[in-house]
Amino acid sequence: MVAIYAITDEGSCSELALVGHEGMIGVCAFTDSATVFNNAMVVVGGPCWRMSAARFRCEMMSEPALMKVMLRYMQALITQVAQTAVCNRHHSIDHALCRWLLMSDDRVHGAPLQLTHELIARLMGVRREGVTEAAVRL
Repeated sequence: MVAIYAITDEGSCSELALVGHEGMIGVCAFTDSATVFNNAMVVVGGPCWRMSAARFRCEMMSEPALMKVMLRYMQALITQVAQTAVCNRHHSIDHALCRWLLMSDDRVHGAPLQLTHELIARLMGVRREGVTEAAVRL
């Protein structure tokens, strides 16, 4: 599982999306953009595939079905980023932690999540104590 996140000039962090078996990172390779505005961190290890951006674009242009799948993935990723923003802004830390844990579980197929409260808090953009208190309430 990979967390895609942004860092402010002041060093604050905010998760944008979680990617697992269902997706990919490096969407800029799909759009042929050299601009990257976010970061990615592997938070749960596992197997992955890697392909150069040039090769990926070549494959996508020669396979209309792949292009269609990628457009659907882009829409799903945009939706996830939007839902994450709304949740982080309007829901309690308890609800945001539940969303984060459920999304994580979906991406690792029920494998154990061996993550610290500190890492979860950093990705969620909240204090570690808030994650600990929310976890105790759960």
